[in-house]
Amino acid sequence: MMAASGDRLISVPLSALDGGESDGDGDAGTVLYVSGERDSLTPLLIREMARPLLTLPGVSAQAAELLAAENPTTVRHTDDLKFTVTVDGTRVNPAAMGEQLVQQLPWLALAVSVLSDHLARGPPASEAELSELTSLVRSVRLHRYRSWKIELDGRPVTLPGRLSGVLPLPDPKHPLVLTPAGEPGWPETTRIVMAVAELLGRREFGDRLRLAAHQLASRHADLRDPGQEELADALEVTVHQVEETSRRIDGAVGVVLERCWPFLVHLLGTETANSLFLPPPDDTREFQTRLEEYAAELPVPVSEFIARARAARGTDELRRDLGIGFAELNDTLRTMSPPLEPVSHADEHKEALRTYLDLRKKELCACRECRPCSSGVCAMLRQDEHLCCFVSPT
Repeated sequence: MMAASGDRLISVPLSALDGGESDGDGDAGTVLYVSGERDSLTPLLIREMARPLLTLPGVSAQAAELLAAENPTTVRHTDDLKFTVTVDGTRVNPAAMGEQLVQQLPWLALAVSVLSDHLARGPPASEAELSELTSLVRSVRLHRYRSWKIELDGRPVTLPGRLSGVLPLPDPKHPLVLTPAGEPGWPETTRIVMAVAELLGRREFGDRLRLAAHQLASRHADLRDPGQEELADALEVTVHQVEETSRRIDGAVGVVLERCWPFLVHLLGTETANSLFLPPPDDTREFQTRLEEYAAELPVPVSEFIARARAARGTDELRRDLGIGFAELNDTLRTMSPPLEPVSHADEHKEALRTYLDLRKKELCACRECRPCSSGVCAMLRQDEHLCCFVSPT
């Protein structure tokens, strides 16, 4: 019979399954693994281990039972295997580990969408497809570890060296990438993007993303913001194509839902907000229809609410547009699960203070002598090590 082994298709003679009881690592005979799906965690691990994997959607249990009747120790169904990953002494919990990958690589969602929109085989991706793909990329979390232990059916597993310690862990809600602890940089990114492509079920994107990361590294591009021109060159598309996809993502229903979510929790409560998002609407028209039931509880008409969410450049801008209090919204953001980062104006306040001090420096500076200042303003006013200013008490 034919089975997958890594990226190859191999022949597994039935006689090879009679090699006696295996030790679980394939040393005492060939173990054939049977699965009903290809991209869940256990089949992924088996592929990475280059073990024979027979994928039979819909009939895998029956096939495994028939084959195991003659070969009980060398035929295993993946549903019967116990797979565990422990990092730094703690069992992996995708829902509680790591941080959003897009916080480190904000451009990744756009890069993946560009590949789907312009370089994938077949017709261009629909708005719904781009929205789903973008949301999936944004859901991927990254966790750095110092040590790990992987077991399959209670036996230790060593992954191929080509993975460089990076392992994608599929999860319906919290897909996770494990990577060795270290400083973020382009070398690490070239390995991470391959794992992300695996999680997305778009393995064909892996090599393109890896090559793009190599090219961006050779240009010493900014890791967080390589810029559209550099990104376009790395992906081998035009700047116009990148901008086109960026506009499609920005207007897609997924982005609208993401921007509306904290405000609907704030205005309608968590339970009602959940009912509007499950199942996810296919487009903004369907979302608007659902919202009409709660139109009286929104600060603006439903159509305007969605239009403002689409046009806003961030949470705080939409907050101002909707007339929602700063402190009140932050209280909601902190109590959400998982909690969202509160809106902060610290940088703007700091810049405003610097501007104020620059304009009134002469009024604030009383003499050239160095005198103590507890306010901290003198440190901001100091021009160099030879001039120390202090704030006049008047």
